[in-house]
Amino acid sequence: MVTGHERPVSRHTLRNLPWVPMLIMGAVVFLAIFAPWVVPHDPEAQSLPDRRMPPFWVESGSFRHVLGTDSLGRDILSRMFYGARITALVAAGALMLGGGIGLTLGILAGYLGGKVDALVMRAVDATMSFPTILFALVMAVALGPGLLTIIVALVVIVWASYARIMRADVLSVRHRDHVIAATAIGCSHFRIMVVHILPMVLNTFLVVLSLNAGQLILTEATLSFLGAGVPPDTPTWGAMVADGRRYVATAWWISVVPGIAITLVVLALNLFGDWLRDRLDPRLRGR
Repeated sequence: MVTGHERPVSRHTLRNLPWVPMLIMGAVVFLAIFAPWVVPHDPEAQSLPDRRMPPFWVESGSFRHVLGTDSLGRDILSRMFYGARITALVAAGALMLGGGIGLTLGILAGYLGGKVDALVMRAVDATMSFPTILFALVMAVALGPGLLTIIVALVVIVWASYARIMRADVLSVRHRDHVIAATAIGCSHFRIMVVHILPMVLNTFLVVLSLNAGQLILTEATLSFLGAGVPPDTPTWGAMVADGRRYVATAWWISVVPGIAITLVVLALNLFGDWLRDRLDPRLRGR
């Protein structure tokens, strides 16, 4: 039974949700799932008579191609929808794999210490010593273009930062009373790490995960822009920006429209990450 005192709290919570970032992220997820059923045109269909057609609000534009067409007459809106699918898949895959590896190794290094800690941290130092984009380019070129290749490259890049942050968090909680008590009564290391330590560092992990999602999308877009991402025929926002760079003066929409999409999604993820940090950090919750 909900009391009258609880209703204002519920309304306050709903009112303070980051609705705009959540709507933007929800739109990307929706397009990633339903793109084949909502696109107005085939994203690969070329129509040379319609090439570089401007958006509908520009003179000589048409509602048939709401956001215009590219240099080969392909519908930009349809390619944007399919590009959202690639963006969501790459970000989700890299975050789940890279974040999971980093979380696991960070907990092991922070809790076990000793040789395990030294080994993990030397691997972290070695990984983080390479320039991010250069390392991703080398990985993409060595393994060949493809969606799996770009996810693997991003996983190799991001796991180290998660491992370092999680290790530092574990070091701050492993001497808490409940962890010491669990050790004293003979709990196994595995149980202590999963039951007593993991819940204590999960908030930090979720915040870092949300804040790093935008950086992963920018990295994927950069690799696609440089031609080291997915195959050239696959519509991605970074590749679309690259395709239009030769026509910025005469057909600006080819590059500007996907560029705006990248900016909005990354901004939404950063704002959501900031909100999540404020909600999960007890030191900031009362502000």
